[in-house]
Amino acid sequence: MRCWIPSLLMLLLVSGCIVVRSDAARLDDETGAIHVDLRSGGENTEKASEDTTEAGDDSKIAQMREKREKIGELERKIEKAETKMEIAEMESDLAEEARDHESEEAHRSVQEAEQDLELYHGFERLELIHRAKQGLASAESRFLDAKAELEQLTILYEGSELEDGTDELVLERGRRSLNRAQESLDQQRRDHHLAMEVEIPKREKALHRAHRDARRALDRGERETMIAELKAELERVEMERDLDEMHEELEELRHDLRDLTGDRSESTPIVWSVF
Repeated sequence: MRCWIPSLLMLLLVSGCIVVRSDAARLDDETGAIHVDLRSGGENTEKASEDTTEAGDDSKIAQMREKREKIGELERKIEKAETKMEIAEMESDLAEEARDHESEEAHRSVQEAEQDLELYHGFERLELIHRAKQGLASAESRFLDAKAELEQLTILYEGSELEDGTDELVLERGRRSLNRAQESLDQQRRDHHLAMEVEIPKREKALHRAHRDARRALDRGERETMIAELKAELERVEMERDLDEMHEELEELRHDLRDLTGDRSESTPIVWSVF
């Protein structure tokens, strides 16, 4: 008896006379196809799901509103952070340009100080010494000449008894010339001492100090440049990391919002057609 049951079922399916008493399936009168909707388990199931959905609607809407607010706030923060990063990059470029200019000036100052020292030792110092010695030698020569002249005048006019007093006038002029030569010699000796012991060493010390200060400024500028570059790089890395974290957080919020708004519980109906 069991053998003819499958045959009978097949006959009923082929003839389109099978009766399906289920809310999940229906028979198409025109095509004879059986439509089975897997989305529903019947009126009772639909009512139960509607009650559950209505109970969770308020919570779901609140979650969606909260996600959207967080997304909007995070998007504004990202936009602000990106703007700050652009400003920081432009400021860094300007600062780097200024540091390059200062570095060029510092190198130029060092080169000029080195050239001044070379010129001083090669020419200026020798010239200063020569002038000091030449001035002293000239004063000594004038003094000796005035002294010799006075001695000759003394020999010529001493003991003479010229009635017009010419002898005394000539001798007095010679004595005044000798006094002026002596004063000039004394002044040149002081100038020579000042030049050799004060001015020339002072000039040399000033040039060495200028070179040392220029070198120190260059070294300091190089260290400041290194520090500024390290700080700029550190700030850039921190800003990029913060921005990446905000992007990741934004993507997570958007994913959560898609999960809340997407109707993943519904599936496509399955259609069985019997020909």
